[in-house]
Amino acid sequence: MYSRTDAIELPGELLHLVPKGARPPFTDIRRAWSGNPVLAAVAERAWIHRRTIWLGTNQMGQVETFVERIAAVKLENCFNPYADTCEIFDRRSAPLIRRQNLLRILCALGAAGEIDVWVGRDLGYRGGRRTGLALTDEHSLELYAFHLKVFSLERSTHGPPVKERTAASVYRVLTAVNIPILTWNVFPLHPHESGKPMSNRQHTRSEAELGFSFLEELCTSFPVRNLIAIGNDAAVWTQRLALRNLCVRHPSYGGQTIFLKQMNEIYGQRIESYGQGGAI
Repeated sequence: MYSRTDAIELPGELLHLVPKGARPPFTDIRRAWSGNPVLAAVAERAWIHRRTIWLGTNQMGQVETFVERIAAVKLENCFNPYADTCEIFDRRSAPLIRRQNLLRILCALGAAGEIDVWVGRDLGYRGGRRTGLALTDEHSLELYAFHLKVFSLERSTHGPPVKERTAASVYRVLTAVNIPILTWNVFPLHPHESGKPMSNRQHTRSEAELGFSFLEELCTSFPVRNLIAIGNDAAVWTQRLALRNLCVRHPSYGGQTIFLKQMNEIYGQRIESYGQGGAI
């Protein structure tokens, strides 16, 4: 399924940088060069070059424009991880890192024959606010990169990585399925209480309507097989789309066991339940 993303082909002017003995198509060369910043940058350029060929210049431009349009959204009491910088935890280049991560993911999914989309409600302060990725905490970044055969998904924060219990449950399933998964939210930003940036609140109706326009665009641009709402709040919006809609219990607040059971039934995988410890 991922054969097109397992290897890259370097433009002719970069061939002299290939390690001695390596032969086309230079399988996993990006990871082999990851320890050298210069070579890693060259490999990343080659990967983007190859992606542009697969997706087509127009579609590649559409993906970049999509990410930039989300980055341009500014709303009161909302943190936009693609444009805003957290003064406490973020690295200086955090918004750029998160935009690049999202671009890599969308490019990888654009090369897939079909995908499933898992939809949550909003970004949370322990997960998506830091990573810019729905249902994904910092401990899950490399798992998502491996799942999509992406070179890497970079952390955008200082200090030790932060865990989120919802992300832990989600990635217990994601790492066991054999179809590419896009994790998304009804509202793609982090809504918080006024004056409390490290809090979570549910999106407003107007925020959800704005967020739904992005979800709808994704679902009409990618070959979506299943649209799975994680929780009833997400299902209110996913059911508006003319796709095969499924809804599972959200894993938070004691719903982990039911969530895993329902995902087992959908994917036919044996996914063991986590213990109940860990960060929320």
